[in-house]
Amino acid sequence: MKKLLLAASLVLALALVLAPAALATTYHTIILDGINDFAADELLGSSTHGGGGAGADLQNLYVTWDATYLYVGMTTNNTVGDWNVAYGFAIDTDQVAGSGYNGGATPSDAWGRLIGFSSPYEPEHEVYFWWDGGSGSVTGWNRCTWNGAGWNYFGVDFATSGNVVNGLQYLEFRISWADLGGVPPRLNLYAWVAGDGGSSAVDTIPYDGNVPIGDSWLDYDNLGASLQVSVDVNPTDGIPDTGYSPYPGPQVLSVTLSSFDSRSPVMRYGAGLILLAIFTATLVVWRVKRKG
Repeated sequence: MKKLLLAASLVLALALVLAPAALATTYHTIILDGINDFAADELLGSSTHGGGGAGADLQNLYVTWDATYLYVGMTTNNTVGDWNVAYGFAIDTDQVAGSGYNGGATPSDAWGRLIGFSSPYEPEHEVYFWWDGGSGSVTGWNRCTWNGAGWNYFGVDFATSGNVVNGLQYLEFRISWADLGGVPPRLNLYAWVAGDGGSSAVDTIPYDGNVPIGDSWLDYDNLGASLQVSVDVNPTDGIPDTGYSPYPGPQVLSVTLSSFDSRSPVMRYGAGLILLAIFTATLVVWRVKRKG
């Protein structure tokens, strides 16, 4: 049965590769008003399980930009609002081992959560938001930049929708390219939800095998799964591209047919490339040259 599922998925995958290619809608300026106006083709990734429960359940992650800002949005599947939780995001701008925060064997990140990251996708930036279950709103936030030995803390522009009944439903924020150190050729992004200080991730976007459904709130989580997007295919000009397509990273992992996952293949367009993912015990990504 698993081999049949794989064959069916490969047939669908080939059909997807033959489909017309299209780039997403950047430049796209997002108004920070708590209303999700990201375009459908700006969906970068999704959570694939029920997360940490009814008040800590992530759904979709979106990204786009204009000439000045990177915009990130996230929706949830939360159905209760009186939980106190932290929503975290990490951004790696250079894909260079050792240039960002790793955390080692016993990590403690910018907000003291037990979260670290695998080389080479070590983030130089984290962004955090604290959802207060008593008020049904975000009451704390930071943009955090790794300085090589610790973190520097700043404010961040954001907006949300949600309430004390259903919790956070949608969050959007922006960071200027200047605050990210300029326009990078690529970005790797992570998103997660955790509890208060000394807790760890219980849901992630994208899915990370270190944070399975029912994962402990108090273990050490070393996140190795990120989502990569091409921002500037001509990095010498320092100008973000006016069309993009998100694609998952890392780019190549091994195939394990004995534990094939029957989720549908995922196709993402990159500059001059089509990337096709088949889910096994590990993620497999094919990079296919586009013509034209």
